Amino acid sequence: MSKVKQFNGYAFFVAVMRELDPNFRRKLLAKIQEKSPLLVRLVDEFEFIFNDIVRLDDRSIQIILREIPENEWLSAWKLSNDPIKQLMLKNMSDRKRQEFISAFEHHNKTRVPKRQVVSLQASIGRRIKNMLCAGKLGLRSKRYFTKEYLR
Repeated sequence: MSKVKQFNGYAFFVAVMRELDPNFRRKLLAKIQEKSPLLVRLVDEFEFIFNDIVRLDDRSIQIILREIPENEWLSAWKLSNDPIKQLMLKNMSDRKRQEFISAFEHHNKTRVPKRQVVSLQASIGRRIKNMLCAGKLGLRSKRYFTKEYLR
C-alpha cells in the first residue's frame, strides 16, 4: 500500500504559476480572474514570499538591505533559513556584517512571538515583491539554483 502525501494545493498552484512565462501567466490570471478572483488574489499575495530572497541577485540583496530597516531584519532573522542568512551576510561589508551579527546576538535575547516574526517576514516579502514589480530589483538566473536552495 502506497503512502498518500498531503500537500497545500494553493501553495502548489502558486509555485507552478511562478514558473510560467510572465506573458502567459498574465493572460492565464486574467481568465482565472473571471471565475475566481480569490484565487488570483492568493497568487498575487504569495507569488513572492520571504524565503524567495534567495532568488534575488546580489545587487538586489544590497538594495533591500538598505531599504528595509535593520530592526526589521533583526527580527526577521529569528526564523530565517541558512541560505538567506548566508546570502545577506555575503552582501554586507565586513564592518556592517560584524555590527549586524553583534546586534542580532543582542536582539535574539529578546522574546518575540513567532506569529509576529512570520507577519514581519510576510511584510518584507510584499515590499520586495513591489520593488520587483517596479523594476528596482532583479532575480538570479534559474541556473544559479542548486538542490541546496530548492529544499
